[in-house]
Amino acid sequence: RGIVPTPDYVPAYDTAHVERDNLRAFITFVQDDWEVSGHKRSHIIVFVSPTRADILENKRPNTDLAAQLGLIQIKAYDLQPEYYRDIMSHGGKVSDYYFDSVHYLERAHALAGRAVAARIIADGVTAP
Repeated sequence: RGIVPTPDYVPAYDTAHVERDNLRAFITFVQDDWEVSGHKRSHIIVFVSPTRADILENKRPNTDLAAQLGLIQIKAYDLQPEYYRDIMSHGGKVSDYYFDSVHYLERAHALAGRAVAARIIADGVTAP
């Protein structure tokens, strides 16, 4: 159907195939809705945020997802480095940022805003 990342992409940690299924749904949206309505794929930017475990273990599984999106010409950013650096520089208390394993508290929302803005500015991204 046109854009396909690595065949049967399923990272080792994705035992429930959630990431694969979400990636496929995203691709379907891009093909069947976004591009069909006249929008360009180059106008999409995806920001992927880490889970609580990604911060606690300093892991970057979202780098794989960002790479898969890059294969289909979608600009994607893994924000784990910014999150890790900010949280660790403020005492490393992850519970100040996450309500549970993936949902943010106020501090994490502010961090997300700063991280996204910094990436946009650093890349010189402008409106289409």
